[in-house]
Amino acid sequence: MTPTATATTLPTATATATPPGEGVLVAQVFAEDGATPLGGACIALTGAGAYSVCDDGEGDADPSAGTIEIGNVLAGDYSLVVQSPQDYEPVSDVPPSIRVEAGQVAPLRLTFRRAATPLPTEEATVAVQEAVGVVFFALALEDGTPFGGVCLRLTGPATYEVCDDGDRDVDPTAGAVEIDNVTAGDYTLTVSPPDGYEAVNPQPSVQVPPADVAQVPLTFRPVATPVETAVSTVTTQPTEEATAELPADGVVVAQVHLEDGVTPLGGVCVALTGPVTLNVCDNGEGDADPSEGTIEIAAVAAGDYAVAVQAPADFEAAGDNPPTLRVEPGQVVPLVLTFRPVAVQAPTEAATEIPTEIPTEVPTEIPTEVSTAEPVPGILVISKVAAADGTTPLGGACFTVTASDGSPIELCDDDGDGVTRFEGLAAGDWMIHETRAPEGYTPGPDQTVTVPEGAEATAVVLNEALPPQEGTLSAIAADPDGNALAGACYAATGPDGAAVDGCDDDGDGRADLGEVPVGDWLVRQTDPPPGHDPADSSEQSVAVAADQPGEVRFVNAPTPPDQRRLPPPLPRPSAVTVVGAFQDEVGCPQDNDPTCPVTALTENRGVWTGSLPIPAGTHPFRLVARSDVERSLGQGADPNGDDLVVIVPEGSAAVYFEYNSATGRIIAAPRPVRAQLATSAGGVELRPIEHGLFEGFFDAPAGTLTVQVLFNGQPVSEDQKELDRDGRIHIVVGADGAIVTIEGIDTARITVARTDSAGAAVTGACFAVLADNGALAGQACDADDGTADGITTIDFPNGIREAAYTLKETLTPEGASSAPDQTVDLRLGDNQAQVIA
Repeated sequence: MTPTATATTLPTATATATPPGEGVLVAQVFAEDGATPLGGACIALTGAGAYSVCDDGEGDADPSAGTIEIGNVLAGDYSLVVQSPQDYEPVSDVPPSIRVEAGQVAPLRLTFRRAATPLPTEEATVAVQEAVGVVFFALALEDGTPFGGVCLRLTGPATYEVCDDGDRDVDPTAGAVEIDNVTAGDYTLTVSPPDGYEAVNPQPSVQVPPADVAQVPLTFRPVATPVETAVSTVTTQPTEEATAELPADGVVVAQVHLEDGVTPLGGVCVALTGPVTLNVCDNGEGDADPSEGTIEIAAVAAGDYAVAVQAPADFEAAGDNPPTLRVEPGQVVPLVLTFRPVAVQAPTEAATEIPTEIPTEVPTEIPTEVSTAEPVPGILVISKVAAADGTTPLGGACFTVTASDGSPIELCDDDGDGVTRFEGLAAGDWMIHETRAPEGYTPGPDQTVTVPEGAEATAVVLNEALPPQEGTLSAIAADPDGNALAGACYAATGPDGAAVDGCDDDGDGRADLGEVPVGDWLVRQTDPPPGHDPADSSEQSVAVAADQPGEVRFVNAPTPPDQRRLPPPLPRPSAVTVVGAFQDEVGCPQDNDPTCPVTALTENRGVWTGSLPIPAGTHPFRLVARSDVERSLGQGADPNGDDLVVIVPEGSAAVYFEYNSATGRIIAAPRPVRAQLATSAGGVELRPIEHGLFEGFFDAPAGTLTVQVLFNGQPVSEDQKELDRDGRIHIVVGADGAIVTIEGIDTARITVARTDSAGAAVTGACFAVLADNGALAGQACDADDGTADGITTIDFPNGIREAAYTLKETLTPEGASSAPDQTVDLRLGDNQAQVIA
């Protein structure tokens, strides 16, 4: 695993939110190598305001050493004064001024080198390295629960006052206090718990070792009686009982420095292999300490661990790093790591000198045999994890490791725990090659690891998940003679709960259900072609292969005209609401609530639409339509119909609902993308149709029409159209959000006058318009306009195919004779018909 940030990356202009008229100054301070962060510098600004800030001092918004961030700086020009860190001098001239722009980040890069002073003796260097240490307090209640809000005071060679998550607490978690750079020596400890709590047998003193970590566990409990003072001075050591209640996990804190023992060094990664496998980089995922040069790994399961350390680029270990460590429950394990820049060693004069004399004397004695110790082999442990999170183990991989002489060894993770262990390897460099990746993943990249003699090396191999394999799925409807039938709808379920649905929207007899995961699919014909019976087999199975079409065929026999069933003629609704057991999950106060406005649909010329973020699963639902009374509509838009059902797969953004009160058609379509249209005339929900397209209709006034396509609430495209008159607009949008079609269309209507044989108006009738294949083009009732006057108007707001249709009386007024069917020729625009009976 590589670090998630580098020392030289400046914050972007959006890293710190600033009000208008103010900006941010970010100074990055480095040692002479240009990569090592250097703490201890101070900056003074004088101009529109005055600011004086030191690294990690008051006013520095960045907690890491080597970065000074001054927020809310008034915009303007400033004179700049820089105070070098102790014993350092600038590498080049510091700029005398800097400009801060409103709402922007002003970057400043400073580089320093050690001042030319006599080098310290070896004894002095050791003293510098061992002058400070770290104190870590583990704070918990008697049951082991982490306990925050405690303040601590150390009194000795210096005085330190720190509260949990306060200014000097380096550890951001509640119940853990870490104080860095504490002068080594003996200290008196004073503990101040929150009101109502007391320390249980705290220790009275703390010894801070040089260049090491002092671990102090403290246990607290509620005060049984009123406490007289807020501060308890510790007087006793922790009891064995209190220690036993520490958490079962421990903490590993790695302090990383340069050879001087003071300058922190970032970019190091530490791998622990034992009861669990952990790989944490400085300031990467899993590092609880935000400062450069300190890696804190919390909640480490107790046990013995092998340690592997990855140095930053161009650095090498300055000494032997510990190969193992032991983690005790509730304890902090210190790990001190020291590095130096990699130096290229020039050959010495002695090494290049060629001897000029060849010894002539031949030894007369045969040397005795000298026995040499056999080299001790090493171990290589490879951890296989998912690249998505860097921690999930993946089992079943195989590897070949090859020595520098080309000798290969192959081994597999046969027990499936994600760890492959090579033992008995000669010390040296070994190249790792993954020969078999876990199922569903791509092989990881090759890498080289150095195996130490007699010790263990570790490596982590990341695997990217393979993209899901997909094919296409289509459903075909035909009559017994093999002729294609238009207008059927389908729903299909496949592997791992995948689900799709769709209709034959373009009328060619084939419904394109799109790209789907490979595997076995069950396809169900939910609506047969208009004028035809349900298929003999309403469900069929089909296997979808990668990059191959999967196709199912349904055969539908024609329904005799006298047996064709139409949706019941209902009064035009004034409100429509989707109800079901999912309503409380989308914002309603309760389920099955017909009054909830969150699941109410919006009318568009008799077509009611809306999109709801329904969670994954199988959900029964109904539509509640309100007109003269409240009706709960089920299958076939029938109040007596069974519940409707929608299957929502994982990854769906919304379910598109549509109810056409003129045709009785109900659509519920889950989609990963919610498509909407924002126009100068209002908003429109777009219906998903075949081939990944979206379609919508809306009314717009004459003039300039501006439209914007939104996917999941985000704009993806826009366009304009000039309209010479008020009218109806048809729009089609592609799967990428691009506008495919935007056009004006002509509407149609038919006005039916119902009379008796004497020419008197007959009120209360309902009529339907049927296409030649029996499809319902539209229906309405006499009183839909609010007046029962014998006049029924059937609108076709999205146009109609000009042809001959059948006009059928679907509700005969009480006491009147039933009107016979009659043929009407419908054209775009207004049409008239009279029915006499």
